[in-house]
Amino acid sequence: MRYTLGDYTLDTHRYELCRAGIPLKLQPKVFDLLAYLIQHGDRVVTRQALFDALWPEQFVSEDALERIIVLARRAVGDSGRTQRVIKTIHGRGYHFVAPVEEYSPAPPGEALLPTPPRVHAAAATPAVPHPVDAERKQVTVLSCALSSVVTQAKGVDPETLYAIRQGVFTLAQQEVQRYEGTIQHFVDNGFLAYFGASVTQEDHAQRAVLAALRIREQLQLNRAELTPLPGREQTVCMAVHTGEVIVGTIGTDPRRIALAVDDTTQIVEYLLRLAEPGAIMLSNTTGQLVRGGYAS
Repeated sequence: MRYTLGDYTLDTHRYELCRAGIPLKLQPKVFDLLAYLIQHGDRVVTRQALFDALWPEQFVSEDALERIIVLARRAVGDSGRTQRVIKTIHGRGYHFVAPVEEYSPAPPGEALLPTPPRVHAAAATPAVPHPVDAERKQVTVLSCALSSVVTQAKGVDPETLYAIRQGVFTLAQQEVQRYEGTIQHFVDNGFLAYFGASVTQEDHAQRAVLAALRIREQLQLNRAELTPLPGREQTVCMAVHTGEVIVGTIGTDPRRIALAVDDTTQIVEYLLRLAEPGAIMLSNTTGQLVRGGYAS
């Protein structure tokens, strides 16, 4: 199929994006993302749908998707501020809003014919710049890390540790997204997930605790597959704390990033260091918000 938008042409048979007939150099994932958004231009595409389409059954960070979005916008002359082509629907996903004409491949020797041309209905609404804003919000942070009984186990080769990390974090990412949290920070053996940051959630504390409980439950159900280490079933430690952060954009990057203020992340990381393998440590603030209903 061939799609045209302005002077750009995207050809899914040749895996090629051209501007004024000149092919552009694209990373394969950037091309795949553009094709997917165009083909689903009649609706908002969720972040999870993009993860599933671009990295099926793989663990990747939220930043990986954000980089592909930025590169895709750049490739078609868009930006995170103007968003005339790919519009960010905060808390929902992305919508390809530029007018698109779709053409079916022609038989050999015949001219390329329209199918007829398709124009996205959303293109009738002119895009407007999104102002750079920032707000102070109360959110709940979930910190999760592989336990020392896994990372410091004798005789565990790097390949095995990588496989454990990949499996555990893929499962954890699915559970965080189930409760509409956002993983923003990855380290070698763990991550920080924010609830109530990118989208306002009155029950962000409950969501974070439920996500932690689901992670622990799913790890126990799949421990034979995820942790091939005898006697080391408890693979992660977790901690949850509720505090204030500043949520806003940086430069022209469309992402709403949570930047911790006061001691929000320091507290959750301190609790994580106290957590035993398999335990979920809650701060007093979070415990009061969930009213003791989700004790670890």
